[in-house]
Amino acid sequence: MEEERKPLVSIVTPCYNGMPFVESCITSVLGQDYPYIEHVIQDGASTDGSRELIASYACKSNTIKWVSEPDQGQSDGLNRALKRSRGDVILVLN
Repeated sequence: MEEERKPLVSIVTPCYNGMPFVESCITSVLGQDYPYIEHVIQDGASTDGSRELIASYACKSNTIKWVSEPDQGQSDGLNRALKRSRGDVILVLN
């Protein structure tokens, strides 16, 4: 009997200088008990420490896929994250 494949859930988060919020966002995603999750974070080259914080969590978890590069704002960052997501189900978490 073939085992049913579980869907991958992609949680996408655009971020720019979101230091007050990005850690609670990441820990919320990491705290989920569903095992098939990827957290795709698009950081718009933050200068407030967000980039370093994201990197520190990404080193501890292989579910976090992130990039930090200049973008054209939240919509552009979201579109970039969506293009990198691989999930069967996609959730936007700002």
